[in-house]
Amino acid sequence: MFAAIKRFFKGLLRKLWKTLKTIVSGALEVFLAEFLEYAKDVVKGLVNSDLTSDGKRKLAFNTIKQKTIGRGLDIRSSWINILIEISVATIKKEFKL
Repeated sequence: MFAAIKRFFKGLLRKLWKTLKTIVSGALEVFLAEFLEYAKDVVKGLVNSDLTSDGKRKLAFNTIKQKTIGRGLDIRSSWINILIEISVATIKKEFKL
């Protein structure tokens, strides 16, 4: 009897985990698609500014953070930093910097 209950809950948890992974994966795709282009535009706009590298990073971070807040999202700093790093790498590759 306990084995049957264990199998039931194990199957239930497996299905729940699969569903949650699908939802999170989809949400992450939407986030990246929407904000990566915006982040690239912000970083491109700062390439020729007179700010230091740290100043550019801080300005890009704050600009992207405000955009996410404006969309009603509370995004962790690490995700914004990842967007900035991807943007910088993409721009360096495009312009062979």
